[in-house]
Amino acid sequence: MSTDSKTNLSNGAVFFTTINALTKGELISPSTQTTVAPLAPIISAKYDEALTTVTVSGTVFIDASDAVASLDIYLAHQILGAHTQELYIAYDYKEVIPTSLYPYNFSFEMPIQSHGHTIKTLESYLWNIDPISSRGTETTVQKV
Repeated sequence: MSTDSKTNLSNGAVFFTTINALTKGELISPSTQTTVAPLAPIISAKYDEALTTVTVSGTVFIDASDAVASLDIYLAHQILGAHTQELYIAYDYKEVIPTSLYPYNFSFEMPIQSHGHTIKTLESYLWNIDPISSRGTETTVQKV
């Protein structure tokens, strides 16, 4: 995982990594998305035995007409909760209701030594440039 010179998000979230190893699932047609807001990501998260790394696995649903080769991941700490990590999956999508979707599966490891505490929950968002149309979900981080 690398933090390089990518621009931070408008909400202050900091670039964490780019995921190039995406697994494209079976076409979902017709689309289950009924508004211009994207479907929320499906995320699971689990600590390693030493409680030093969280493995995050997820699925995002993307308009089948868009070609996606990678996803950028951004992180921010929630102001109200010291044990909540905000996770943003950046994707520049059209604000239209898609006729069909592809699920894209991914996983990555997130070291926690820089946090100074354990992460109890992840708030995960499929983030658009326009955050009004971004969608999120909350996940409890499981311990081994």
